[in-house]
Amino acid sequence: MLVGRRRWQFKDKAPLPFKVVLAAFAANVAAQIGSSYAIPHWFPSAPDALHSYGVFKAGATYFVQPWLGKCLDYAARANYVFFALLLLILWFYWQQIERVD
Repeated sequence: MLVGRRRWQFKDKAPLPFKVVLAAFAANVAAQIGSSYAIPHWFPSAPDALHSYGVFKAGATYFVQPWLGKCLDYAARANYVFFALLLLILWFYWQQIERVD
C-alpha cells in the first residue's frame, strides 16, 4: 500500500480547452511514435529523387519525402507548444483544481 500518495483533479469535469489540447497532444505523440516504427520499414536509407529529406530514426538516417520530413519537424516542435498550452490552461483554471488524498 502506498502511503501519502496524492493527486490533483478538477472539482467538476475537466474544462473543454484542457480536453481539446490534451487530445491533440496525445494524437501528436501517437503519430510520432507510429512514424518512429514505420519510417525504418517503409523508407530507404539512401536518398533518391523522391526521398530527399533526411530523418534520423532508430539510430540511422532514413530519407523521406520533403513534405513528410517537414511535418515531422513541425510535430516535434508542436509538442512543446501543446505542453505549454496545457500548463497555461492549468494556471488559468487553477481555482477549479483540488488535491485528493
